[in-house]
Parts: sequence; structure tokens; C-alpha cells
Amino acid sequence: MRIFALDRIQELRNTEEPFRFVKGFVLKDYLSSALGIETGDKLQEVAIRFDRDQARWVCERCWHHTQKIEPQADGSVVLRITVSGLGEVKRWVLGFGGHAEVLYPEELRRELIMEAQNMLSIYTG
Repeated sequence: MRIFALDRIQELRNTEEPFRFVKGFVLKDYLSSALGIETGDKLQEVAIRFDRDQARWVCERCWHHTQKIEPQADGSVVLRITVSGLGEVKRWVLGFGGHAEVLYPEELRRELIMEAQNMLSIYTG
């Protein structure tokens, strides 16, 4: 499966090669395990705690059809989703800065720690 960003296509040409549909392929089913369009090899539950500053915004929309939002006593919320692509989740969480913490999976936590360390080294020289 190949996914293209339409705005990055610079040239089209007819190759005379026929397009072959995959029998039984349903795009909605294929993308159902993605946060956006990125899929992976296995489904994983992801839990992210959003502090009270971001909780309202997180609760206002549906981020994924599997989401469960659990309010916490301190005003924060924990969002749980089941997805198969963690790269897109990582980039999304980074957009919340210090207002979001991945609780699990550990693999995603480690990737965010490494990203935060790289960012810190850029800003502290």
C-alpha cells in the first residue's frame, strides 16, 4: 500500500500500466487503526495524560473512533486509543509540548524522551 500527498505530486504521465484493485480492500477498514493515515504492523493501546490546561480541548473532539477519555481528580484527563501507527501519534503528542505525557506503550515513551533530549540539546547548545 502506498499513500501519496497530492500536493507533492509534480508530474503525471500515463504508463499504460493497469491499476489492479486488491480484492476485498476497503479504505475505511484500512485506515480505521490509524490516528490519521499512518498504519503499522500491530494494534497497540496508547494512553496519554493531558494536563488540566489541555483537558478541555482534548475532550471537545473525537480524535479516534476507539478513544476513551477518563477525567482525573486533578483536572487532567487520560485519553486511551488503539492504533497501529505510533509515528503519527508521536508527532501529534509533540504538538502539545509539556501538556501531554504518554503513559504507554513504553516504546512511544522512549521515542518522546529521545526527541525531548534532542530538542533540549538544540536549545541549550
